[in-house]
Amino acid sequence: KLATIKGARGFPLNYVVNTNQRDATRHNQATFEVQYIALSDDKYFEENVTHFGMGFKTDNISVWNRLKGLLLNTAPYNHISEYNSTKDGRGAWIALKQFFEGEDFQQRMRDKAFATLNNTFYKGESAKFTFEKYINIHKSAHKMLLDSGYNNGQGLDEATKVQHFKSNIRESAGLEMALSQV
Repeated sequence: KLATIKGARGFPLNYVVNTNQRDATRHNQATFEVQYIALSDDKYFEENVTHFGMGFKTDNISVWNRLKGLLLNTAPYNHISEYNSTKDGRGAWIALKQFFEGEDFQQRMRDKAFATLNNTFYKGESAKFTFEKYINIHKSAHKMLLDSGYNNGQGLDEATKVQHFKSNIRESAGLEMALSQV
């Protein structure tokens, strides 16, 4: 949503919450010349626009107002209420991200993915559970492992994926020949 809203500096507001390291971190820092900037490249601005100055302060407050408007009187607001006095949208965003996507969240995602892999069985075609649904459940679980940074962001290796996939197909599914080929 922030990528669609232009801020005081004329850039999409998502630069405020971008956590990439900036080359310039204060106004009195030595400047450097850039050879070329593609003015239509919003990604460049998102990753390089500075997080200081009057324009940033205005945009930071704008992000805070949007977050507050969306989250007031909800449980997530409790995680950002301390930023109300400073109207620090960037700080509030980072606090929300840390809580909802931090190490505890990632561990819960890994646990959920492994529980799914270990407890989903294919026993044959039925109206509610098809082989394709079984495949999609496995794909989703592996995506969760990737997203949670499991194995340094690489997820499970291919042999382990196949082992999980094969081991939970029950004999009643009638796929013995196909499994032996896999």
